[in-house]
Amino acid sequence: MIESPVLTKWFRQRDVATLQGVILKKIEARFGPVPADVAAGVRLVTDEARLEALLDAVYASPTVDEFRQALTPPQPPSP
Repeated sequence: MIESPVLTKWFRQRDVATLQGVILKKIEARFGPVPADVAAGVRLVTDEARLEALLDAVYASPTVDEFRQALTPPQPPSP
């Protein structure tokens, strides 16, 4: 297969969109309708490793509020 930067980018975008969709479906299955801020937060994440961690967080979080905390990126320590 030809190595194409355009195809590589397209496949990555597709993978990210798929993971985002799976996360949102699992949130809805566990907690009911997905709050708008949570859906927007998930859609902002484009790092695949972070999305995989969020998918794990859906299963580990007992409430949507706890998942929301996992969705919030960690803040660097203040100097």
